[in-house]
Order: sequence, then C-alpha cells, then structure tokens
Amino acid sequence: MDGSRISWGSGAGVVLPDGRIVFASPAIEGGPQALVYLPTEGTWLHTGAMPLSVGPAVLLGDHVFSVDVSSEHGRAAILDSSSLEWSPGQSPRYDHTGAPLVALDDTRPLLVGYQRDCELYDLTNGEWSSCGTTALSRYQSTATLLQDGRVLVAGGGTIAGDGYSSEIYDPVTGTWSLTGRMHYWRNGHAATLLTDGRVLVVGGFFEFSSSPAEIFDPNTGRWSVTSSAGVGHLDGTALITMTDGSVLLAGGGYEPYGWYTSTSQIFDLDTERWSDSGPMNSNREFAMAANLPDGGVLLAGGVSRYDWFCVFDCWYSPVYTSTAEILTSKTL
Repeated sequence: MDGSRISWGSGAGVVLPDGRIVFASPAIEGGPQALVYLPTEGTWLHTGAMPLSVGPAVLLGDHVFSVDVSSEHGRAAILDSSSLEWSPGQSPRYDHTGAPLVALDDTRPLLVGYQRDCELYDLTNGEWSSCGTTALSRYQSTATLLQDGRVLVAGGGTIAGDGYSSEIYDPVTGTWSLTGRMHYWRNGHAATLLTDGRVLVVGGFFEFSSSPAEIFDPNTGRWSVTSSAGVGHLDGTALITMTDGSVLLAGGGYEPYGWYTSTSQIFDLDTERWSDSGPMNSNREFAMAANLPDGGVLLAGGVSRYDWFCVFDCWYSPVYTSTAEILTSKTL
C-alpha cells in the first residue's frame, strides 16, 4: 500500500470519532505534512498546510492537537477534523524537548518534561497553565492516562534524572508523587494501557538486547517483570493495544547506533506471553500505528534504512519510507 505519497518520519496516528485516522509527520523532505486515512475506502487525503514541525498528537473532541518537541522552541498546532485545516496554537512556555503528550479529557492535553515543568493547554481559551513540577527531569519518557484519570510518567532517564523511576500526576489535586521503580533503566521505550487498567512498557535505550517488558499495577503502585519479547526493540517502536485486548509490538531500532527492524510480536494479556507475528513488509523505525474498525492495525511510514557517509569521520542519514501496511487479524 502506497499510503502517503510523501516520506514519513516519527509522528502520531490519531483516530477521529468517525473512524478516520490522522497521521502527522515532522519536517522532512519538503516540510511538515499530514494525511488522513479513510478505512472504509482504503484511500488517503491530504490536510491543509501545517504551520509547524509536529511531534506527539492527541485527540481533543473533534480536533487533533500536536506539539513540536524536537527542540526547546516548541510550538503547537490544531487540526479541525471537519475542514482538515491546521491553525497555530500558543507555544508552550518551557522547554519540553523529547517530552510525551497525553490528553486528560476533550479540552486539556498535558505536556511534561524536559526540565521538570508540567503544562496544561486549554483548548477553550487557547492558553497554557502550569500543572506543577515532576520530582525528576526526564527525556524521552512515556506518559499514559490511567483508567481513573491519573497520568503515569515512566522512565526517561537523563544525567539529572532516573531511568528507573516513575511518578503519577493527579489532576484532581494537581500534584505529582513518586510511585514504584521499574526493574530496568529506560529511555526511548514504549508504553501502552492494557484493557485491565495496567500499563505495559517495553524496550528502551539501555535494555535493547531482548526487549524486557514489565507491567505497572496502579492499584498497588508497583512494577512486575513479565516475559521478554525476545527480539530487541530499542526505540522508535510501535506499541499498541489492539481491539481484542492483545498488544502489537512492531518495528523500531534494535541497536543503539542506527539500526532498524521489521520484526513484530504479539503480547497475550491472559498468558502474558509473546508470540512472533512475522516480519512487516518494510523496516519501520518511528512508524505510526492506529487501530482499524475491523480489528486490524495500520502502520505507516518510518525509517526503512540509514545511509552512511564517511569523510574523515562517519555519520548516517535516515531514509524514510512512503509505504503503509495493514496487519489484519488473520495476519496476526
């Protein structure tokens, strides 16, 4: 499936209330771009021009909200799902490089890190407000909305931070508190909310050899080690809870110096075991994933390879794929 007609980088897939899926990609090969996938027709539409290089995105009612977290000068953008036109939003007040974004409800997305500052955006008045400070600074952590409305932030170790730690934000009291420590130091890992209310995390920069996984129980505030995926998924990994409750782990990097993978595994919630679901049709690091109404998963774009250049010194440049593919329930 030629899903995009443009080259895709790291971004986010957001499912609109009517089932359409928005994929927004950062500024690569021609600038920031976004497309909308129509599952019933299997076709793609372009949105209007984007006002900034985007990063993580969340659904706010009938709008898509995105923030550029690639540098300290982050900006926000808002997509109207009816007109498919973007408009600029107010920029965050603090440096949130590498920070996660999570929606508390239909009007308030929360942005946390890199310098311990937490901010909430109010879609109704278009302004940011403080939501306190985290106990530790974090870079490339994960933020997961729990079923009770609290937010779990895990890992994201820095020189001043702690990649084992995790903490919880309570929007009712507006306060942060440290919770249980993970068993593995994690940065650039992936997390997803399970259907039973727990949170699964996999991979990370410092535990890439076999993708050890662990689960957070919000009732006890503790982490428990579960079975390993068996194949390294360093960063840029798609991790998504599917409609049947199982979890898809696909693609990502498997070494710390610019390698990538097409492998995928399925996590069974009942047995807490991983099974191989076969390779994707393309290597995908930093791909975008979204659930489809029929139970399948759409994966789009990502890094398919790295080109190396050596003149006195060596460096590599990512090459992005413009393809997309669907993992159906039969495939899985």
